[in-house]
Amino acid sequence: MLTTSSFSAPIGELFTSNSNGTYFTRDLNNTNRIPKGLVDFEQIEGIDGIMMANIVANAEEVKGNGRKEKKLQTKISFDDGKMGTWKPLQTDGKELHLHSITELANGGRVYSSRAPGLVMGVGNTGDYLDEYTNGDLYISEDAGLTWTKTRTEAHKYEFGGAGSIIVAVFDEGFTNKVSYSKDHGKNWEDVDLDVEIRARLLTTTPDSTSLKFLLVGNSKDKKAHIFCLEFDNVFDGKKCKLDKDNESKSDYAKWYARYDDDGKPDCLMGRKQYFWRRKKDADCSAGELYKEPVAESEVCDCQAQDFECDFNFVRDNNDCVLAPGAKLPIPPNECKQPTDEYMGPSGYRKIPGNSCSNGVNKEEPIRRKCDEGKS
Repeated sequence: MLTTSSFSAPIGELFTSNSNGTYFTRDLNNTNRIPKGLVDFEQIEGIDGIMMANIVANAEEVKGNGRKEKKLQTKISFDDGKMGTWKPLQTDGKELHLHSITELANGGRVYSSRAPGLVMGVGNTGDYLDEYTNGDLYISEDAGLTWTKTRTEAHKYEFGGAGSIIVAVFDEGFTNKVSYSKDHGKNWEDVDLDVEIRARLLTTTPDSTSLKFLLVGNSKDKKAHIFCLEFDNVFDGKKCKLDKDNESKSDYAKWYARYDDDGKPDCLMGRKQYFWRRKKDADCSAGELYKEPVAESEVCDCQAQDFECDFNFVRDNNDCVLAPGAKLPIPPNECKQPTDEYMGPSGYRKIPGNSCSNGVNKEEPIRRKCDEGKS
């Protein structure tokens, strides 16, 4: 992240490098940040290539006058953040904007957890992000592709049991209850706290596999209260069972991390990434069985996006061209005449770590003019 404006109203740009960090490209303009250095940006945990960020829609206006209020919009990329791939969040045909790291309302990651594909946030629909207290709680079951309002008004929230349970508490004032859902926020049940508190922190273990939570708040008489919330009995001790050979009998279902515009599993880094995720309506806890979600994959045919610029080449629009001043090494016994040509590097190489095979091959040598190289 690079700051491109004054300290009083900081705005930045997102740059990403090639695989070895030698060449950077600008991927997102006008990212929102604050003087403390926090930036509204988060990669969805455990899933390749999906990231979310808040941008300043009126950036030029703010850069010209630091007292102007920022108008924020939330964007998401499913293509590793490449320029031109950032899209608005969608809920019921409307654009959704979420509060992020610069307005942190709870501990831990803002949106995602170890539960594959489950993402939550507080925000609002409309043209721009509104005040936190004017927001509602939204959830996505497909890593941010589509969103649904799951609780009215702003709430603190946490995942537990590797996504088996979601706990939420009202975050706009005092409350005497906490709510939980066993089916990805479709239905909620309330638990009475026996005292009205203003919630300050809702947390669980870092891996989000436990069914125990800690809630910290203060009452109207300014006394501090700490609650240990245990949901072990919610599933009557039943643990989810994984059966990859018979999905109909399994408590887990195969869930692909990325889908194209036609709703088919999509490729990133040469593979279709998928997880075995607890079924939404399974009345069991994933818990320790799913402590470290392991992504499995299916290999894809190579496409143009599976290649990056090789050494001595830089990106020019969609092509890799020879860098200014660079000269390519000429093999022995080639280029005896200035007008000769030789077989040289294409300017592309497969991105290290990419799993694709067959399909497009942009690494094959091509004919190059001898004046591009040196002996």
